[in-house]
Amino acid sequence: MALNTGRNRTYEGLQAASAPALALFEQSGSRELIGSKFDIDPRTKLTPGNAMKAMFGPMFSTSGRSPLFTVRNMCRSAPVDLMFGRKVGFDSLGARAFDGNLNALFGKDLGELSYECYANCANPTRSIRRCTTSI
Repeated sequence: MALNTGRNRTYEGLQAASAPALALFEQSGSRELIGSKFDIDPRTKLTPGNAMKAMFGPMFSTSGRSPLFTVRNMCRSAPVDLMFGRKVGFDSLGARAFDGNLNALFGKDLGELSYECYANCANPTRSIRRCTTSI
């Protein structure tokens, strides 16, 4: 009988600083709010709300400023489909996807959208669980 030492396990997770940021973005309703401003084609893999969520995470990492093509590095060992939707894979988090979503986002009224996201986070009646395990 062989002893199972657990060597066949793979690590799935995020950087410690990014996980709470992504959880707050998700649980505050910001992803849904941003997504509600767009008519999303069903063939779209990465929606504008999920793209903003993906770009939000690295802001809290220790790496500092980084170009769009490195945003996905935060998710290298994370379950991307659980974080951003079943259609999204690691390869879907490329610079072109973020570029297209940013162009669509800049076509909207960013001042109003920013205020709505802020109001969503600051709403005392909204129950935000501070649990970082459910991003």
